[in-house]
Amino acid sequence: MDEPAASEPLIRPTPGRDPVLTRRSIRKYTGEPVADESVERLLRAAMAAPSAGDQRPWQFVVVRDRAMLAAIGAESIEALAGAGIDVR
Repeated sequence: MDEPAASEPLIRPTPGRDPVLTRRSIRKYTGEPVADESVERLLRAAMAAPSAGDQRPWQFVVVRDRAMLAAIGAESIEALAGAGIDVR
């Protein structure tokens, strides 16, 4: 995925609303798959985030397989528990 052009808007906020101040958390999901275009737009926005020294040290992995997602979640919880971090 190429980086977006400087003139290409990554996020189109609603006029008159500050997207940072109107942010919300979603805890209930529909189970419907997220469109590839939406995933790409979100990844582009994430890649545009600032980093120390513009190093951009992140990596992104899109997981669509529910079984794989559950396995990653279980492994993450186990690893955190092994480090003494309670996430439940």
